[in-house]
Amino acid sequence: MGSRNNMNYKQYLKENLNTSDTYSGIVIANYYKDIGSREGFDEILYNEILYNTYLLKKIKISDLLKTDINLNYFIKNEINDTDIDNYFSSKTMKQPIIIGDTQFDTNIVIDGYHRIVELLRNNKHYVNAYVPTLQL
Repeated sequence: MGSRNNMNYKQYLKENLNTSDTYSGIVIANYYKDIGSREGFDEILYNEILYNTYLLKKIKISDLLKTDINLNYFIKNEINDTDIDNYFSSKTMKQPIIIGDTQFDTNIVIDGYHRIVELLRNNKHYVNAYVPTLQL
């Protein structure tokens, strides 16, 4: 699954950290709740987000695609979905994604798939992401 290249991804994050942009789990969990999800609110995910500290990082989308198989599959299948066009405002597009763990994978995008699709459609190569410090 998404954890097959975690060592490369972890190394990338360690080399690109800026510790001045640290956020508590409660801040990021409430951000997740406030921004909403096209798939609906996931209370289990919310609770998992609570127990980490996060850094705000600018990450290459191509690096995310190398390490997150589910994201890669989603992008290939949704890049031409016109329904996504109606979902976003320019404000939503600028919101950071969240990287974290699920019960099945580690170091994956847990919120922000549609924002990444829209960034790629607009020829953007980087995304702002909240990254848990416990994974580094």
